[in-house]
Amino acid sequence: MPSVQVPAVRNCQFYTCCPDEQFIDLTFTIVFQRRSAFYNYILILPCILLTSLTLVLFWIPPESPAKLML
Repeated sequence: MPSVQVPAVRNCQFYTCCPDEQFIDLTFTIVFQRRSAFYNYILILPCILLTSLTLVLFWIPPESPAKLML
């Protein structure tokens, strides 16, 4: 598994209600990258194949044994 480096920014905030208290939070920045090949193979290709199979089934006559095999 590759090592992942996620940059973090430390924020310190003082509020008027509690001037002696320091409130700290961390803000992480995460960048996601979509893999277009994965998207094509998992979503687009099966939709195209199922659509073409459905169209072929409509072209075959109903009494044909090939329609039952598909």
